[in-house]
Amino acid sequence: MYISINTKTGEIEFITKQSTVRQDKGKNLLDFFDEYIAIDLETTGLDPKFDDIIEMAAIHIKDNSVISEFQTLVNPGYQIDEFITDLTGITNEMLEDAPRLPDVLPTFINFLNDHVLVAHNANFDINFLYDNCITLLDKPLKNDFVDTMRLGRWLFKDFPNHKLDTMLECFGICKQVAHRALSDSYNAHYCYEYMKKYANENNINL
Repeated sequence: MYISINTKTGEIEFITKQSTVRQDKGKNLLDFFDEYIAIDLETTGLDPKFDDIIEMAAIHIKDNSVISEFQTLVNPGYQIDEFITDLTGITNEMLEDAPRLPDVLPTFINFLNDHVLVAHNANFDINFLYDNCITLLDKPLKNDFVDTMRLGRWLFKDFPNHKLDTMLECFGICKQVAHRALSDSYNAHYCYEYMKKYANENNINL
């Protein structure tokens, strides 16, 4: 059991932890690809059962070049709390005229197509997308994906931790983790390409 704050009502809820079975979820791959889509979401909390997406972004990468990008704020239909604003810089005023998720999710999923997805702590983003695809589109998100956090843990076991900002610093990539979806999609891409080059130069097979 754990405690969660309902962001819609402000009430404290006691929730029994149950594992969610996502039968058609894509595979979590430990591999390098020349073409993929790096993604990131910003949300009102950590649990897709109780929280909502407020921003999503994706960049289509091929041979380490940006082909196209997608970014949108998403109005969750209620006021977000100050903690989320302090973390992301996203305000209620910014979300007021943003589209609702049912209006933009189909376009976002079409942008992803069937490409391999890359994200940092990827299960977080994938689970939010998967559950919303089931609810709103009546179909699962089946894309295979690569988690740059998992990849970093495999390649760089001596790092103090494998948070996105730590990995960027250890790689000498001077990019700030702003907790905004588009910038962190790029940050995941930068980390992925660095690790791909590192593995190639050191003849590391995954």
